[in-house]
Amino acid sequence: MTVILHPKTLTEAQLIQALATTTQSLLYPSESDYPFTLKTLSSADIGEKLTLSEVTRHLYTQQKLNAPQKILKRTLTYWTKTFFGNLPQLLIRYSDGSYSVQPPEHPVELWRTLHGLVFDHLIHVALWHCILNSAESDLHLIGRHVLIQHDPETNAANLQLGNWVALSTRIVQT
Repeated sequence: MTVILHPKTLTEAQLIQALATTTQSLLYPSESDYPFTLKTLSSADIGEKLTLSEVTRHLYTQQKLNAPQKILKRTLTYWTKTFFGNLPQLLIRYSDGSYSVQPPEHPVELWRTLHGLVFDHLIHVALWHCILNSAESDLHLIGRHVLIQHDPETNAANLQLGNWVALSTRIVQT
């Protein structure tokens, strides 16, 4: 039995580098645009499931930051609309049939790349919306890295779970 890496998979180091490169010049749009930060969370320390207490411990307590007033976890059915919105789209379509076009300076391709990296290389993805005060919140898009191995003889896929990856930014909403 010969098992090889799937040709489209990225190792954890390659994924971290790709995420860092993609988000390097991106700012998350809100009333004050903030950059992204990237952090790897040890799966040996966290385990199979990321919990509210783990998010608080790894992203706030260990960093000596004040814990959020409230944390909301948004899973797959809601988080893409919340986090990505229309950012990866050049042509934005609305439910009333109207449309608009992103301005020429909008980095559509970078948002598409980021969207693809998240969807193709992370599992158990959730958006953790951490409310800091009445105007500021942190957004943490967290998922677990998966390395896809392929057996060309049987066409079977084997998923090797890696560490958790947190892509974080801040939003301001007054």
